Amino acid sequence: MKKFLPTMMLSIVLASSAAFADQETLDALVNSGVELTEEQKLKVLNASDTELSAIISQIVSEVKSNILAQAEGNADTKQAAIELAVQKIVQVIAEVKPLVVDNVASAISSSNPELSAVVAVASVEGQATAAGPNENANEVAEVAQDLNPGQNNENLPVDGTNTPGSTVVATAPSTGGAGGGTVSPN
Repeated sequence: MKKFLPTMMLSIVLASSAAFADQETLDALVNSGVELTEEQKLKVLNASDTELSAIISQIVSEVKSNILAQAEGNADTKQAAIELAVQKIVQVIAEVKPLVVDNVASAISSSNPELSAVVAVASVEGQATAAGPNENANEVAEVAQDLNPGQNNENLPVDGTNTPGSTVVATAPSTGGAGGGTVSPN
């Protein structure tokens, strides 16, 4: 009995967190302005992470069809509207479900290959937004120090910030001849 109670409580917590996560995904899509039918809302709400990829891909296809069916607007305007809608959907998924976004992006690209570039960019942008600004700044500085142990790397950003207009370029040490092995804050 002592083992049963904690196990049961853990199961309840895991089940409720999965339901919460699905509610979070639905809320994020709706709050971002993605118009979903009641049927689509229920599918998103009840989807497992595995099922979410197919459901989001289906939603993208339906959004695309709805935009193309509209009487107003030329082909370029409609394509821009489709790309904007897809970008919004993928970015929301990337922010809310970062572990699932690659599967979602793959499913969308498979069913709508002409949107692959938009999906890829939106996925990266959404993941970057979810990660926050320069989340990897400390790692960049550590790699730079490893590549250039004798060089002063103190001007590199290590506090999660970046000097506007600057980038950090690191090159691996050269195995022969001149060049390589430098870090340059530009």
